[in-house]
Amino acid sequence: MRSPWCAGFVARCHPDAEAPLLAGSRSRGSGAPGSDYDVILLFGELPNGAWRETSTFEEQVIETFAHDRGTLGYRSRCDRWSARRQTVLHAPAAAE
Repeated sequence: MRSPWCAGFVARCHPDAEAPLLAGSRSRGSGAPGSDYDVILLFGELPNGAWRETSTFEEQVIETFAHDRGTLGYRSRCDRWSARRQTVLHAPAAAE
């Protein structure tokens, strides 16, 4: 993760995340002034499945997408065959 701001968000709000990833327009440097931050978090295990939340941190809107290896793998396999490939991490999914 290259963003110190995003690293601070993860450290403060989701310290148990194993691997954070900044995604979306902000990660590409093409976000508009009002664009949210898309933060994908990988956890060791999510017994209740993947989840998604919208929150604020330091006056910035954050879309957090949480997965473990099972839910991330499942979502990736589903979207590989879907016309909606851009949703690979956005929609929570249960592990197979």
